[in-house]
Amino acid sequence: MKDLTTKIFAAGLTAAVFATCFTACNQANIPADTEPRQTKAEESVEKRDSKNNVGGWKTAENNEVTEEQKKFFKEATGKLNGYFYTPVALLATQVVSGTNYVFLCKSTIEGHKASQTMKFTYIYVDLQGNASFKGDKNLVLPGAEDKQMPGGWTAATDTKVTEDVNKIVTNATEKLVGAKLEPIAYLGSQVVAGKNHMILCKSTPVALNGSASYVIITVYQDLQGNCKITETKDIDINFS
Repeated sequence: MKDLTTKIFAAGLTAAVFATCFTACNQANIPADTEPRQTKAEESVEKRDSKNNVGGWKTAENNEVTEEQKKFFKEATGKLNGYFYTPVALLATQVVSGTNYVFLCKSTIEGHKASQTMKFTYIYVDLQGNASFKGDKNLVLPGAEDKQMPGGWTAATDTKVTEDVNKIVTNATEKLVGAKLEPIAYLGSQVVAGKNHMILCKSTPVALNGSASYVIITVYQDLQGNCKITETKDIDINFS
């Protein structure tokens, strides 16, 4: 388990805060006066086959981390010498002989305050309530696999979903009819002729019995405040 955590990048990590599974979108020259039609990125949100029970994982209905979960999270990660984890959101659970949990969390290395990374962290709680750390994997922003964030992207120091973030997602998704996107964490931004935003969202199909899943969306916000989705990336929460 410690082998997984030792892969955390300790140098120059302010920009690599989210070294994960993404493909960056360099939208530096998106025109502000585009036609009000649905983009391919928006269509992919609606058409995507959302399967949240692959491997028995169930997407969390409420992403807020409870006090009980914070306690067993601290118990499990507190055993990792030199590494500090802070849970941001509960993403999914998996019933086994006990329960597996996957959290979105912030991770820092002792002595490297600037080297904060975002991770998917896996915790196991047995039937007696004992918690243990299973491992983690980096949350990679588009195009930033194992590299500093390209194209002037800046990793968010505060992942909290503010009123402004909610407005950006609402504005960008007002024409979506096949899925509802709920922002879970704000990941990063890029100043262009306007601004690009990367946001982790829960995607819930409007159709009956649709299964929720997670995506990272890139939203372009023009100088007039108009927003549109320019890129989406599915998140695989399975741990391997």
